[in-house]
Amino acid sequence: GNGLQPIAPGEADVCVIGGMGGRLIRQILENNPATTSSFRKLILQPMNGEVKLRSWLLDNGWKLVREEILVMDELYLYLVAEQGEMILNDPFLLEIGPLLALTPSIEQQEYIRANLSKLNHILTSIGLGNVLDEKRLIEIQDKISKWKEYLDGN
Repeated sequence: GNGLQPIAPGEADVCVIGGMGGRLIRQILENNPATTSSFRKLILQPMNGEVKLRSWLLDNGWKLVREEILVMDELYLYLVAEQGEMILNDPFLLEIGPLLALTPSIEQQEYIRANLSKLNHILTSIGLGNVLDEKRLIEIQDKISKWKEYLDGN
């Protein structure tokens, strides 16, 4: 079936979605609100787009109860959410992971370095374009600065 369509509300307590982008995971959850809201727990493994996925979860009545980085041949981020409220005072925690920030680790440092590498690649790509998007350039430079500052502090 397509996404959560084959699952009736209340048919399962836990939903596991992984191996795809955070945007697609978000769409799957959004497209079936009755089923999504009937789950007790979500276990999600986004390959990218984790910031917007975290934001969507918090905006839609889910709280993060666990975040973990697994290092294999690549870095894999796992998010576990349960229904409830979670308020973040610092929007940067959506990027770093509010629970990951509580317990810095070697895996978290690798995750940050990988994100810095992606941001630097984006920065280089912006500079190669015919039209310089100055707003985007400043946004990426700011992110790089925040990630480096966080990494240096831990």
